[in-house]
Amino acid sequence: MLSLLNKKWILRNPSLGKVNDIACALDIPPVVAQLLVNRKIETVEEANIYIKATLSSLHDPFLIKGMELAVERILRAIKNKESIRLFCDYDVDGVTSAAFLTHFFRDIGVSVGYYLPERMKEGYGLNEDAIKLIRKEGASLMITADCGITAVNEVELALSLGLDVIITDHHQVGSQGLPNAVAVLNPQRSDCQYPYRFLSGVGLAFKLALAVRTSLHKKMGWDKSHLPNMKRHLDLVALGTIADVAPLTGENHVLVRHGLKVLTTTDKAGLVALKMVSDLDNKVSARSVGFALAPRLNAAGRMGKADSGFHLLTSVDLKEAKELAERIDVINQERKNIQGQVQEEAEYLISREINLEEDRVIVLASKNFHSGVIGIVASRIVEKYFRPVVLIALEGLIGKGSGRSIPQFNLHRAFTDCSSHLVQFGVMLMLRGLQ
Repeated sequence: MLSLLNKKWILRNPSLGKVNDIACALDIPPVVAQLLVNRKIETVEEANIYIKATLSSLHDPFLIKGMELAVERILRAIKNKESIRLFCDYDVDGVTSAAFLTHFFRDIGVSVGYYLPERMKEGYGLNEDAIKLIRKEGASLMITADCGITAVNEVELALSLGLDVIITDHHQVGSQGLPNAVAVLNPQRSDCQYPYRFLSGVGLAFKLALAVRTSLHKKMGWDKSHLPNMKRHLDLVALGTIADVAPLTGENHVLVRHGLKVLTTTDKAGLVALKMVSDLDNKVSARSVGFALAPRLNAAGRMGKADSGFHLLTSVDLKEAKELAERIDVINQERKNIQGQVQEEAEYLISREINLEEDRVIVLASKNFHSGVIGIVASRIVEKYFRPVVLIALEGLIGKGSGRSIPQFNLHRAFTDCSSHLVQFGVMLMLRGLQ
């Protein structure tokens, strides 16, 4: 249960006119109408769409900048039987993105490979060694899932080797601009006019698959009866969207609402097994995803074993899935123990090094920090002290950091301002020359 102590509550004063209009038009209690207006759903039309949340209300995926180019390249790869490789992030959003695309391509009879970087050795995002290996193994098209938006140099390397790249990522565009990929799918692009900007990585993967599915029928003449039912994979979309703490508004609200229903009755071996080790027998809710399913999958990535989560989510054998789920459950317990130790170390350093009366930002570094859990611990410290926090796990001369902030402080902009001191930053912060 979340503590209500030491919290500053800011209450909205919604327009009573808007509240009454919505309540009367939709025949709903005024308190429900007020909650909608509080969440900036301020017209009868917007409220109606939110309440009904039909899949037909989803936007056309081709409104995303670059979608036509991405689909055209994928159709060519399918037609020519090229080798396609998925490259994903190691958090739940990334793993569910790659798992979703794997299921989709499997449904249309196309075999794809995957590459999931090892967190401790390779860090976040694309890297040159991985690209060289993917090309060496014969892939001619690589699709990123939940990463790649800042990989300008890595994409140039891929192109020089004859490896085409399609970027799907929802993170902020870096200071170097967009990578020179075949297509960059990201609603955060300044030149993208897509109506909803807050899709998660797996939400973008869903949009890409929808566009490919449509084009297989319209451009390649596939019979509709041979195309997959996309609704059956919304369980993965809901899981990744909730785990990434994406705002449950607009399209995310629609996808999660329907996805939770699918997740409750899913027949995917991996999700069935994951629900079993999480003691989820009844209806799956956003809370049970956020506090039971997602932490277990996330633990695998945080402890450097994210491929276990990917194999679990793509498994078609229940026996294998149960073994993987049990292994992940053990990893999650290990993560909890390490997280507790890092939390204790951080609190000790705060008591010794931080003046809470004067220091507006908390920055801590320690050889005892584990890079896989510092993000979670940073979040806990932000909740407790309500100020930006950066924790740095020292590993030789390189420090791997993770930061969390408050609404009033743009952490990405702060990292940009001190980028000359960083090896790289974005989702992961790396500092050079730490002793």
